Amino acid sequence: MRISRDELQADVTKRFPRDYDKQVVKLRMSDPQLEFFEGRPDILGVRVRLDVTSASGNSHIGGTANVEGALEYVKAEHAFYLRAANVKEIALDRPEGTGQGAKLLWHYSDAALEHAARHAVEAGLEAHPIYRLDGKRSAREAKAIRHLRAAHIDGRDLVLTVGL
Repeated sequence: MRISRDELQADVTKRFPRDYDKQVVKLRMSDPQLEFFEGRPDILGVRVRLDVTSASGNSHIGGTANVEGALEYVKAEHAFYLRAANVKEIALDRPEGTGQGAKLLWHYSDAALEHAARHAVEAGLEAHPIYRLDGKRSAREAKAIRHLRAAHIDGRDLVLTVGL
């Protein structure tokens, strides 16, 4: 059984945006884009838009993060998760806003802010499913829930081996 990149993309998009409050800053991940890698059948990439806002709300930094990880099926939840998520690239823009908050955000963006963003992105992507099998969506997914034997990425599809 094959689940196309478009099906995976539609399902993961429903689960965004995601917000994380780190007390000093708030992080929002949005606009997830799945990436597949030729010759790496167990690795999935996710590119997300980042929006970091100071606790006061007066300053904002945007950016993107590229994350790679292994796809793992959790039977009890009928869901596929990104495991061992690793931010491969993070790019933060200059802060929007004026005043001390913007200066503070930019000063810390090189080290502490980037570290906090990396941690939140990795933890957030590991905590929420990339795709969830749904027996109501189709009879084939209902069958996969009951009889899934293995899963791997092939080209731009998630391939499920289903048996009795």
